Amino acid sequence: MRVVITIPGVPIPEPRKRVAVRAIRGKMIAQVYTPKTAKVVPFKMIAASCAKVTMKRMSPLEGPLKMTVVFVMPRVLTEVWKTKPMPRLPHAKKPDIDNLQKSLFDALTGIVWYDDAQICTLVCEKWIAAGDEQPRVVLIVDQML
Repeated sequence: MRVVITIPGVPIPEPRKRVAVRAIRGKMIAQVYTPKTAKVVPFKMIAASCAKVTMKRMSPLEGPLKMTVVFVMPRVLTEVWKTKPMPRLPHAKKPDIDNLQKSLFDALTGIVWYDDAQICTLVCEKWIAAGDEQPRVVLIVDQML
């Protein structure tokens, strides 16, 4: 089975986790969290809602999965021209591709798959949008069995 999900908007990486130390019943407990004001929170909500629409009434995929992810990043103004062609270009700067993956995997766990440990094969690309493209994430998930 193959599932193709397109998530519109600028891909947002997972930020570093914050740590708070709190006293609970006399014990000092360290809690790790992502701030609610982080930009990744709305991105994860959009990704989850797009996945729910695509999956409709299907349950999360089981077994080993093969995944292809294409992150299309926005084109900066210094690379926009009126007369020259603007092809898709490789994106070799921040944000890191692994942090983009983390935010996407966290958002889709429990919707597209039960656990991101099911992903056995991963092809991941990061591009700068062509002149006529909008930023987005395209995710193709295939069951391997």
